[in-house]
Amino acid sequence: AQDVKFNVDRILDPETKSRQVPVFYAKLQAATVVDDHTIRLTTNGPWPALVESITWMRVAPAKYFQEVGAEAFTQKPIGTGPFKFVEWVKDDHVTLEANDEYWRGAPKIKRVVYRSVTDGPARLAQLLSGEVDLIDRVAPSDAAAVKGNANLELSAIRSMNQIIIGMNSFVKPLDDVRVRRALNHAVNWDEIIQRVLGGYAYRNASSVGALTVGHDANLKPYPYDPEKAKSLLAEAGYPNGFETELDGPIGRYNADKEIAETIAGQLARVGVKVVKYNGNEFNTFFTRYLSDAKLPMDTGERARASVVTGLYMFGCQNFVGGDFEFCNRLHFYSKQRGIYYNSPQLDQLLESISSELDRGTRLKLAADAQKLVQDEAPWIFAYDEAALFGAKKGLVWTPRPDDFIDAYTASWAQ
Repeated sequence: AQDVKFNVDRILDPETKSRQVPVFYAKLQAATVVDDHTIRLTTNGPWPALVESITWMRVAPAKYFQEVGAEAFTQKPIGTGPFKFVEWVKDDHVTLEANDEYWRGAPKIKRVVYRSVTDGPARLAQLLSGEVDLIDRVAPSDAAAVKGNANLELSAIRSMNQIIIGMNSFVKPLDDVRVRRALNHAVNWDEIIQRVLGGYAYRNASSVGALTVGHDANLKPYPYDPEKAKSLLAEAGYPNGFETELDGPIGRYNADKEIAETIAGQLARVGVKVVKYNGNEFNTFFTRYLSDAKLPMDTGERARASVVTGLYMFGCQNFVGGDFEFCNRLHFYSKQRGIYYNSPQLDQLLESISSELDRGTRLKLAADAQKLVQDEAPWIFAYDEAALFGAKKGLVWTPRPDDFIDAYTASWAQ
């Protein structure tokens, strides 16, 4: 319990400048030790998602952390999991060995090496050659190569990564909801999923991922209807369409560049011309996306000053689930970030969700919030990605939708 308190105190200390506080622990105020194995957490109000949120706290041993300091701890950490840290070679690999004294029982696999291979073709080549046993983020275009190899197995599951095409709704013409709805009718996602992604994606009409608790499966996607799109554009005063730009990362999401180019072609059919595609590696894209972080977030000043004046491709992961994730996921685009979309009505709903203890009421509020966002159309609703993994036959493991690879539950078939 003392170790837990130490970590809570450290994270909440303003000097730590933890970026996790506004995201995960905004309502957490203090931790009090009750006995050796009991901790009491104090919040600043009702917080139904406390349990989900607190799972993100990594507990470091207080004595060791204080002895070596924060910087040395990051080089040789000690945690509470089933594996012990052995070695970290920056941009290359991390080596772990089994913790035979782990409270849930020792792992069956005794040594794990996580390699950092950001290049997709290189990652696939290592799997095909037998150099590695398991890879994540298999490209849809490479799925057949894995499935066709007698020594490998392909796993494909719905992931928590939701893809959207955002819009800067603070600038013309995207400040007009009719224009935003028109763009939703102008993109044929079924065609993109089948032709570009090989069927490895799942349409999502909601503003949160389908695996998030509270997701409203009753929402229907905007139907592909180019004539409806043209009609809405004309009604908004753009009978001949307009020009815009599209920002997006390259190599971050499945076939992201190809999808961006396909979207541009489909928008052109209704008169919306993407005159420039600002495709960059993710860090460059994200710097553009954030723009001037010193400007106010919820007044629109940052959005109006942004270099992202049109559309942007973005992926959002629903890591935790439950009420916490629903609120945080939407707040990302509203009050807490407010870069390209802000809705006081939505913020009011989210505040109610975050403090309402009755589950049924929370789910009703969640459905209301999703319907509101769909009606306001601050982005083009797209799809949830498929998580594709390639593994050597004989490896017994369970793929997860959150991109984590759980080596503790893995084993080799006897």
